[in-house]
Amino acid sequence: MIDEFHQLTRKIEQIVGLVQTLREENVDLQRQLAQLTATNAQLTERIQQAHERVSAVLSHSAFNEPASNEPAALPITAESYTAQEIE
Repeated sequence: MIDEFHQLTRKIEQIVGLVQTLREENVDLQRQLAQLTATNAQLTERIQQAHERVSAVLSHSAFNEPASNEPAALPITAESYTAQEIE
């Protein structure tokens, strides 16, 4: 009977140790999550700022207006070639 109590005591001690380890790991993971969430928010903001800058540059660039003496270029697709040009 005493052996059974000792075994039960050891098992309870193991469970208590495991619970403590899991709590510590959980705290670490929550800390990592908070840090990564903040980093993600910063990177998202930087991407948004870069997008706004690129959009502003493109809206004021010469790419949006064809040269006055040249027609606008048409996109090249497979359908724009005739069968003779391909051979």
